[in-house]
Amino acid sequence: MVPWQEGTVFTPPEQWYHQHFNVGREPARYIAFGPSRLLSGHSEVFGEQQIWYPDEDPWIRQTFEAELAERGLTSDIPKEAYRDRIYQWDYGDDD
Repeated sequence: MVPWQEGTVFTPPEQWYHQHFNVGREPARYIAFGPSRLLSGHSEVFGEQQIWYPDEDPWIRQTFEAELAERGLTSDIPKEAYRDRIYQWDYGDDD
């Protein structure tokens, strides 16, 4: 785990599985940088290289929710997202 704070930059090696967790009270924004898809020579479909919630080790969710609980917070991730690989997220208004 990388104990990050505002302004932290961490660059995992290419194709390295990793996840982003925010256990703070304030929203966090993650920015992914990488090579241009125009220059990569192949098409990349979103999600091909990620672990979906139903497929992740249950320890990940337990640890995330325990960290939130220590801070008096709860997860906004719907329980259905952990059961349904094609769960449709309701993003609502993005103000």
